[in-house]
Amino acid sequence: MNLLEHLTVVEDARSDVNQKHNIVDVLFLVLSAIISGAKGWQDIETYGDSIQP
Repeated sequence: MNLLEHLTVVEDARSDVNQKHNIVDVLFLVLSAIISGAKGWQDIETYGDSIQP
């Protein structure tokens, strides 16, 4: 089982209003940012903005 398959097991407990992005995408972004050295939410946001097409 690869990482993305593991992430699909996570239940999305957010309300429908707060589901702008797929939970698997959010989790993958957070993990990738932390592995890349992010130290907090601001760093995670900056990382996410830097990988947008």
